[in-house]
Amino acid sequence: NYDLQTTLGIKDTKLISTGALSVLANLLSNIAFDAQKYYEYVVKEFNVATAQQFKSMLFHASVYSYNFNLALPATVTAYVMIPKVTVPDNKKIKYTIPAFSTFTLNGAAFRIKGEIDIEITSNNFTAVMTENTNIYQLDIIEGVDENNNPVYYVVIPNDKVVQLERLVEKFVVPDYGIGDNVSFNVTIPQDNQIYRMKAFVNKKSNPPLDGTKLETIPFDFINNYYSQLEEFELKYFKFNSNALDRVIFASFIDYQNITFTLGNGLYGYKLDANDELFIVIEYCKGAEGNVAPGLAQLENILYYEINTLTGDTIVFNTVNVNIKIETPATGGANTSDIEDIRFGILKKITERGSLITQLDFEKYFANPITRQLATVISRQIDTMSPMVSVYNILHDPYTFEILKTVTLNKPSSECFSTDNWCINPTEIYNDIKMISPFIYIKYNGQ
Repeated sequence: NYDLQTTLGIKDTKLISTGALSVLANLLSNIAFDAQKYYEYVVKEFNVATAQQFKSMLFHASVYSYNFNLALPATVTAYVMIPKVTVPDNKKIKYTIPAFSTFTLNGAAFRIKGEIDIEITSNNFTAVMTENTNIYQLDIIEGVDENNNPVYYVVIPNDKVVQLERLVEKFVVPDYGIGDNVSFNVTIPQDNQIYRMKAFVNKKSNPPLDGTKLETIPFDFINNYYSQLEEFELKYFKFNSNALDRVIFASFIDYQNITFTLGNGLYGYKLDANDELFIVIEYCKGAEGNVAPGLAQLENILYYEINTLTGDTIVFNTVNVNIKIETPATGGANTSDIEDIRFGILKKITERGSLITQLDFEKYFANPITRQLATVISRQIDTMSPMVSVYNILHDPYTFEILKTVTLNKPSSECFSTDNWCINPTEIYNDIKMISPFIYIKYNGQ
C-alpha cells in the first residue's frame, strides 16, 4: 500500500480493489482514443485527396470552384395513341394533355414538358405543343394499336419527355436572432437523386402562398408566374457569404437528404419571422431511368366535342389514352460520387498549373520568384502569435495569383521543419499521405 501511495500517488488504495480506478483509466483511454480518431478524421476530411464524406467533397468542390454533376434525367421519344374516328362536318374533337402530365414506364415516372392540344375534324388532324411561350407542331403518323385498331400516333420528341418528378417544400420562418442557426431537412423519395433545386422567399408583407402551383410551373419561369417571389441563391457553404447576400445554404447529408439553413445576418441575409421559404426540387432516378421500351397510359386527359357552327361544347370529360415507347430511354446519369468529384478537382488543379506532387512543391520554393510571392503572403499576416497555418497551394501560372485555404492551425512547438518553410506533412499528420502539398507559414514576420 505504501508503494502504491508514494510511487503512483494513489491516496485511497481501496479504489484498486473496487475496480473504480481501472474503470476511470479505461474511460480516459477511450476519450484519448476517440480524440485521436476525431483528429485523424478531421485531417482526412480537410484534404481533397483523402476525404471520404460526400459533404466534405462538396466543401472541396466549393473551395476549388469545381462544378460537379448532380443527377441527369433520362429522356425518351413518346407516341401518344389517339383513336381514329369519323368526325361529322359540324363537329370537332379536341384532346388537351396538360403540361407536366406524367406516365409511368417500367417503374420510372416520365413528365411531358409542355401542353399538347390535339384537334380532329372531318378533314384535318393537328397536334401542337406549347412550352412556355414556344409553340411546336408535332408530327402525326397513322397506324394501328396492339389490337389492330386504327390510331393516330402523335410524336413527342425526345427532349420534351423527361424522367423527372418535383417536390415543393414550404417553410414558414420562425422568429430568430442574428447569429442563430435555423435549419430544416428535406428528403426526396427513395431510389431517386436530385437533378436541380431552387429557393424562393415570399416576404410576409405579400399575400401568403400555398405553393401548390409550384409543382407544375416551368422550373426556369417560376418568377414569371409569381412576381412576388424572390429567388435566393443556393450555396453549399456559408463562409464566403456576407450579411447582405440573398442566399440559402444547402448541405447534402447524402443523395436523398439535404439540410437547408437560413441566413443569420452574419452569413447570409436574415429573414423575418413569418416569411415563407419555398424549396423546389426536381429529382430523377439517374442512370436507373434509362428504362426499356413499353406501353404506358396518360390519365385524366381533357376531352372535348365541339359544335363548329356555334362554338358550343357538346361533351366535356376526362379520358385515359395510351402512350407507346419504342426505344429505350437514354441520357440518365447518376450524381457524381466521391471518387468522381475527387478526380475532377485534382484534374482541375493540375490543369491550372497548381502544385500537386512533392517535386512541384520543392521546385516552387527553390524558385526565388515564387518563394518571394510566398514571403509576401506571410508579411500580410498581422498577428504575431507563434502559430503555424496550413494552406493548400493553388498557383495560377498566368497571373501568379496564389489562392489559399486555411485548413488547420498548430503551435509552432509541435512542428518539425528542415528550414523556415517546409514541413513534411507525414510527420505532422501521423503518416497520412497527402497528394496536395502544403505551405506552413510561421506568424513571426520572417
